[in-house]
Amino acid sequence: MRTSAIWDGRDDIPYRTDNDNYLHINSCSLDSYRHQQADDSYLDRTRNDWYLMYFTGGKATATFDGKDYTVGKGDLLLFEPGYPQKMYKRREDGSSDYYVHFTGYAVREMLCECGLTKSGVYRLGEDPLVKDSFVHLIVAFTLGNDIPYVNYLFTKILMHIGAHREEAKERIPLTEAYDTKVIMGLMRLDWEAERQERQGTKRYANMSGYGMSQFVRSFKHTTGRTPTKYIIDSKIAKARELLLTTSLPMNQVASLCGYNDPLYFSRIFKKRVGVSPREYRKLHGK
Repeated sequence: MRTSAIWDGRDDIPYRTDNDNYLHINSCSLDSYRHQQADDSYLDRTRNDWYLMYFTGGKATATFDGKDYTVGKGDLLLFEPGYPQKMYKRREDGSSDYYVHFTGYAVREMLCECGLTKSGVYRLGEDPLVKDSFVHLIVAFTLGNDIPYVNYLFTKILMHIGAHREEAKERIPLTEAYDTKVIMGLMRLDWEAERQERQGTKRYANMSGYGMSQFVRSFKHTTGRTPTKYIIDSKIAKARELLLTTSLPMNQVASLCGYNDPLYFSRIFKKRVGVSPREYRKLHGK
């Protein structure tokens, strides 16, 4: 076991560095300096977990590799474990940000997949999906929701960050194999919130700016799958992860994957995977 309890020297709050679990959220919240009555704030510390911030207003000064950066609305800040966390906030600048402290053996790979490769400032820009995902994470964490669900909400933040960063990159022409409207809609699809595949497809088409029939044709041309099949495949992939990494009962696994009826979920799972969810966990789980 490689888990240790460490205390932040400034506020004496314990946290974990856990490399036996793929992901663990230590804390998350909103830091709205515009509503505080304190004087200017100086942060100068080192922690052994990851620290991700998303600024939603105002400005502050952050230091990376000895260089000061002015950060503000739409900026992401990432501090790796052991990296000095240096930041200066003036009360009059009214900065506000969402933040999350986290740890786990899969974290670095997850961050790299969405373009966050090292400590530093990332000019993401404003994105309501990233902001809303932070809010959902903070609420779930504060209410003490199950760890798998909290972890899933964190992965949604990374998914939206990756999607937004991709939008800024140069795209290949639409005459090539990939349709940019479909790809960007694909990255932003929140399949867990959809209870019916048809409803999810309609929402997805609206995101992409296409009519339903045009969207379905373009989606299948781009991905090789219909939107309905993609949504179901995504749900089954999430179910596999939960079955292998948690001991949640089947009704909770079904609910987290967007199925209100566990029996229907079991039939769909068996049709796609070849075995029932219980058999899958028994065959492949630890």
